[in-house]
Amino acid sequence: LGEDQALQLTLHKSTSIERGGNRGYRFVFGATLQGEKIFYASGSPLIIEIIGKQVVYFYRDLFWLPKDELERVPELEKREAYSIANVLANNYRLLSEILVKEGKLGADAKQASTFETIVDRITEVHYGYLKQSAGKDGEQAMLVPVWAVTIQGICFYFDIDDATALGYTVVSTGVL
Repeated sequence: LGEDQALQLTLHKSTSIERGGNRGYRFVFGATLQGEKIFYASGSPLIIEIIGKQVVYFYRDLFWLPKDELERVPELEKREAYSIANVLANNYRLLSEILVKEGKLGADAKQASTFETIVDRITEVHYGYLKQSAGKDGEQAMLVPVWAVTIQGICFYFDIDDATALGYTVVSTGVL
């Protein structure tokens, strides 16, 4: 991506793969914008699979964002936002319900779920941008400033301005 591009790709994960007795690698890339992580509700910005010397799979979900258009992207550090403590306080019951639904928290634990129960299970908290899908009417994909909270292998996304839950992604299938 050229110097006029604020979007940067980074290697997120590489794994060895095998197909039809041939070995190769799968490379999954993440993306940042102005140094802040972009979270994808589903998929990744770039996935490449190579078997032998041949690319056998190529997936791309990128967008072009020249520097002169960056003014339209809300900057994280220049805004008053909900604190992460307030985001969690407003949404811990929702988090508990989703954790039960996804099998990460027993139904009996849901009954006793308190703010502290949920907070004790947090493994990561980041802020960044959530790439929302393009609309059906041809509208552009949007980047929304978010708090991203990972609890027991599920990454939850909350609007940084009003603490609204925007969705979640199961990033790990194991129960922690």
